[in-house]
Amino acid sequence: AYNDQIARKDAFHSRAKTNYFKYYYDQARDGSLIENLDKDLKKQGVVYNTKSDSELLDVFKEGNYYDLFSKLTAEYLTQFKSNQLDLKDLLNQNRDDKRTTAYLKIFSWVLSEYQQELKKENKRDYSDMINDATAWLIDNKYQTNLKWIIVDEFQDISAGRFRFLNQLLSQNPNTKLIVVGDDWQSIYGFTGSDVHITTKFADSFGFFKRVDLDRTFRFRQPIIDASARFIQMNPAQLKK
Repeated sequence: AYNDQIARKDAFHSRAKTNYFKYYYDQARDGSLIENLDKDLKKQGVVYNTKSDSELLDVFKEGNYYDLFSKLTAEYLTQFKSNQLDLKDLLNQNRDDKRTTAYLKIFSWVLSEYQQELKKENKRDYSDMINDATAWLIDNKYQTNLKWIIVDEFQDISAGRFRFLNQLLSQNPNTKLIVVGDDWQSIYGFTGSDVHITTKFADSFGFFKRVDLDRTFRFRQPIIDASARFIQMNPAQLKK
């Protein structure tokens, strides 16, 4: 699809006889896009009218980018904390990606301010509560003696909640785990859920017995057949 787009754009500009510059997605990722654009524009005699930082911020405000940025960062904050990520590791992994590195540096400030606000208000968010509970279990500050653990909507479990569940299981090897879930219904990736914990269940929990729920009262058979064909065109989906 990517190459097809390139070919169609080349054909369009060839027909229109336009003078255009050609760049690629990997240039945006490695940070060379702006540098190459700068060189090409200067070759064409383009003179820049450079804006100050305050003028750029005005453009940012007028375009409602604050709303987009805040939503993105709120989602990323939830994922960051629920998956217990480390900023230094992320910066190290993305050190060659200038765009990602720039975002992570801004995010580190947001995270610091957010954590200070929680501390000032003496509050914990949901990710904190899960992470704290996991730490308590690891340090044996709290003991459980559960015979059964039942997890509904398992396809939406995050890495942090997965670690919490594992610690509960490790306290008593005789605990039985029952989960109910459908990888096709995983819709909370933006909040940190990881559907691979469901699709690779054996990798995390070892031997298990799968029981398919093969009856539904929601749809008639033609809809079931059509949706099943569509879903299972994705090879990553569990066969059902």
